[in-house]
Amino acid sequence: MIITKNNTHTKLNYSDATVPGTLWVDPSMKLVIYMPEQIENSMFTRMFFYDGEGLEYFEPAYINPQVKLFKFNIEKFREDRKNQTS
Repeated sequence: MIITKNNTHTKLNYSDATVPGTLWVDPSMKLVIYMPEQIENSMFTRMFFYDGEGLEYFEPAYINPQVKLFKFNIEKFREDRKNQTS
């Protein structure tokens, strides 16, 4: 289960859960969304539900509750690829 308070995401793990996956609780506490294991760590999930947290080359460009736009940091990506091949 993921709970967000003051823009901080807190993950609560339940090892005895009978249904695998993640429950995301909206900061308003009025909405809960279930994500099966197959998508709980997908790029869409990380961008939409976690505002891009943990994504190395994507930076928030515009975020509100309904729309989230990200900028791809091509310079950092190219530099990292260059360093990997050297």
